[in-house]
Amino acid sequence: MLRKILAAAVLPLVLAGAAAAQGKTSNRIAEIRAHLVYEENGLLSRDILKGDFTLWNAIIGEGDSEGHASSTLVFVVVETDGKPRGATPVLRFSAVSEDGKRVKYDKTFAYIFPNEGAGRVFVPFLLHDTGCQKIRLTARLVAYNNPKQIYQTVAKEIPFACGE
Repeated sequence: MLRKILAAAVLPLVLAGAAAAQGKTSNRIAEIRAHLVYEENGLLSRDILKGDFTLWNAIIGEGDSEGHASSTLVFVVVETDGKPRGATPVLRFSAVSEDGKRVKYDKTFAYIFPNEGAGRVFVPFLLHDTGCQKIRLTARLVAYNNPKQIYQTVAKEIPFACGE
């Protein structure tokens, strides 16, 4: 009986602590978008992460690709509610090949996110030599002085593939 009473008393405190830990920043990663960069004209494809885009042999213009594409432009969309509170985070972005051996991008940098009024920031990353191997994208909002303190992580995979 005492355990049930203690559990009922402690559980709300634990949940409140978890909510407070997540609410240390007014910024959040709203989405990750990715677009093929068509080499013939510099135009961008529609968002290839929407799930209905066939990426088979995209480098030679096959699948749903509308032209040769060996580069991918990724946008990490960060939103703020415009009510500054807590720490100002930094954005860490990485893009790694399916086998984990080829790092396409790995950078942590301070980015000035809006802190007055609600808004969105589109942070661009250009990945070269893409198109035949799956790529794992990871975006994190981390503490400025302590990158091990993670506020949010969003991960996506681009299912590139090639073959005969």
